[in-house]
Amino acid sequence: MGTYEGWQFAAARTASGLRYLDIAKRADLAVQTIVNVERMPQIVLSEQKIKAAVTPDVLNRLIAVYEKLGFKLTPGTESRPARIERIK
Repeated sequence: MGTYEGWQFAAARTASGLRYLDIAKRADLAVQTIVNVERMPQIVLSEQKIKAAVTPDVLNRLIAVYEKLGFKLTPGTESRPARIERIK
């Protein structure tokens, strides 16, 4: 499995023309969570809530929101960098 990067989430939000609050409402998350994810160089997953990491549930909610908005976020791997593409 690859690694998502914060810039992907920031790019999708910006390209969709939405604010942090809009994404937070759609994903049922706190605005600060959205801000923190976008600032992470690499998204660190943890089953438990710990600082500088997100739970798989949070990541899945955000990915689902962006997919509904027409964006596919693809994690980076050793052979390919992380990327985002418009799917609508």
